[in-house]
Amino acid sequence: MNRLSCRIALAALTLSLVMPMGWAAEPAKPASRANETPAQHDARMQWWREANFGMFIHWGVYAQLGGNYQGKESPGVAEWIMRNLQIPKAEYEAIARQFNPVKYDPDAWVRLAKEAGMKYIVITSKHHDGFALFDTKASDWNVVKATPYGKDLLKPLAEACKKHGIRLGLYYSQSTDWYHPGGGGYMGARDPKASFAGYFDKIAIPQIKELLAGYGDIGTLWFDSGMPEQRALAERMVSVIRAAPSDALLSSRLLVGGKHTPGLRGAKLDELREVGIDYLSYPDKLIPHNPDQWRDWETCMTMNENWGYRASDHKWKSTGRSPTRPSPDSRAWARG
Repeated sequence: MNRLSCRIALAALTLSLVMPMGWAAEPAKPASRANETPAQHDARMQWWREANFGMFIHWGVYAQLGGNYQGKESPGVAEWIMRNLQIPKAEYEAIARQFNPVKYDPDAWVRLAKEAGMKYIVITSKHHDGFALFDTKASDWNVVKATPYGKDLLKPLAEACKKHGIRLGLYYSQSTDWYHPGGGGYMGARDPKASFAGYFDKIAIPQIKELLAGYGDIGTLWFDSGMPEQRALAERMVSVIRAAPSDALLSSRLLVGGKHTPGLRGAKLDELREVGIDYLSYPDKLIPHNPDQWRDWETCMTMNENWGYRASDHKWKSTGRSPTRPSPDSRAWARG
């Protein structure tokens, strides 16, 4: 077995820092939860508002490479190596055929999170390379069919979370997919016959349905990249989620990319509420937060510089309080 195949990096932490303050005004009722009262919304948010601290597990085929392919170091973050080094799909598929995490121990992961005081875990069910860590009928590009491991990685993690009383959240890259035609980004955008809407119908929607149906009570769906010009598709996604039925909390990255979140104001925030977003997900640094604009938010911090595993990344953050933290009263500081 390739020695990298067992290097399963818990490469990032998501710190859910929630301002314990009320809405400045009653938010617009989201279209997909038209009958939900503010009290019902508060009930859905309660566990998350109390959690405050969670673990983000960034894992996929890219971890096999550790940021280096054929002697070339990937520029930028390690999990973008397929795009950044322009690795052809056939070569990336060959990398997946070496992905065999036989020492995978989800129970140990969950126990570690619980011992550290974490209340929930979010894992990359599918990242930008389109590779699914679960058994999906929507595509053969998944851990069961495309790797020697041949088993669903999410089911035992879901079971361990339930056993130890940790909420499970699922990251899903809905708008960037370099593998599937139409998926957007490096690979998908190259097929002139494929459309993003077609990819959304064939891959994103079916896989979200599978995740909601097969992995227990999902605490949060953590989307990524955003779809700022695709409100109708975002509303479809939210409608599918609520029809499951599911009380999963939805991150702002369904519509807005993380680096753009700090600039949201007025009508843009109203749009998120109307679509059915539950909390804002800021980039991996602390920023001033105005609770009059939005109550529920998180800041996501990596332990070093990369989200995915990078063998050469040893720039670990300090274990002390962030020097850029706001006042202690806001609770808006984090251990990095």
